[in-house]
Amino acid sequence: MKCVIHVGMHKTGSTSIQGAISQLDSPDFQYLTLDNPNHSVALRTLFGEEPLGHPRLRFRGYDKPSDVDSYRIKWLAHFEEQIKHADRTLVISGEDLSLEGNSKILKNLKAALSVRFDEFQVIAYVRRPVSYTESAFQEVIKNGGAFFRPELHFPKYKQRFESLEDIFGPAAVTYVLFDRNVLSGQDVVSDFYHRVGISQAPKEVIDDNQSLNLAALSVIYKNRKINSAKGALTGVANSKLVLAARHLEGPRFHFGDNIVAPLLEAYRGEIEWMEQRLGVSLHESIAPEGACESEQDLFKWAESQVEPLRNAYLKVSEDKSLEPAAFSLLASARSLPSKDGSNDTSVFTDAFTAECRKAGLPSHVALRETALAFNRLGFSQLASHIIDQALSMNPQGEALKKVKKIIAQ
Repeated sequence: MKCVIHVGMHKTGSTSIQGAISQLDSPDFQYLTLDNPNHSVALRTLFGEEPLGHPRLRFRGYDKPSDVDSYRIKWLAHFEEQIKHADRTLVISGEDLSLEGNSKILKNLKAALSVRFDEFQVIAYVRRPVSYTESAFQEVIKNGGAFFRPELHFPKYKQRFESLEDIFGPAAVTYVLFDRNVLSGQDVVSDFYHRVGISQAPKEVIDDNQSLNLAALSVIYKNRKINSAKGALTGVANSKLVLAARHLEGPRFHFGDNIVAPLLEAYRGEIEWMEQRLGVSLHESIAPEGACESEQDLFKWAESQVEPLRNAYLKVSEDKSLEPAAFSLLASARSLPSKDGSNDTSVFTDAFTAECRKAGLPSHVALRETALAFNRLGFSQLASHIIDQALSMNPQGEALKKVKKIIAQ
């Protein structure tokens, strides 16, 4: 029997693939069911050697070794049961499987799968190096990072993918350039379905990874630098900053040649290694005039955005009142039982609730953030109830509808 393993890489539409295929109803294909459509956290925890598993588990409330042990026991049993009874092509997806240093995880995963499967198809979507670096840098800053180190995000292709070839065999690994012009159907989900052999058209694709323009990124980055000594913004305040920044007008964010050229030279061997496998060049266009050449360029852009940002905040805070229901839901999280059955773990604190009120977010936005937080922690039923309340306040909210789909997966 055959097992298909999608390994990313990051920033190539993995969330869209996982969202679509987790809803697939097919007599020929089965998607592995774990705690999340993205199998990265579960597989690293089940088949890696870290005592506390994947770092993201801590954000879901698994912050003690006993919690992680319980998680492993539960989801390994689920994994083994599905493998034992699999009667269709099994599909697995986790972009963390293509990270460097994963050879032990991959060996253990293959061993566990080989009791049932004797054929493997590994699919990796590959983004061009500069485009990937820019996108990864944005993601880090958007989620709280406060350092200007582009070189940390440059993709080292050979280090990422060589262990996949060693373990599954070079012939089993397919590399696909992440470029709409070459993807089947000009869409990564359609392309993945085509390569795997799924004849059904994919359901609606959710794309929740929007890029930031130069103006937006600059004000978020400067805020990070100013507030880094005080601690990162909490979820709602950070969401409000990012939401406001998205209203700013500016050119697309690009790194300039002073940053890009040394990286391309330093990692020429990595790039050539991947070009040989893709059969195409990974060359990219020269950065446009005005591209970011240094941290100071971001600071200069941020200084020009003071008034536009103030106006953007007014746009996202037109509704200054927060319904009492929103805050009662936020506060109710404090009484939720922790993973070990006690009630001493607070998901949200009084200080967090006060900050939400101070931020002046519209009720449906506060509820949306609450629903996403609960869903990440594993309280999907409560998250679904909260997002339904948010939709009752703003029935046409496209962001709310997307969150509802994410929770329903």
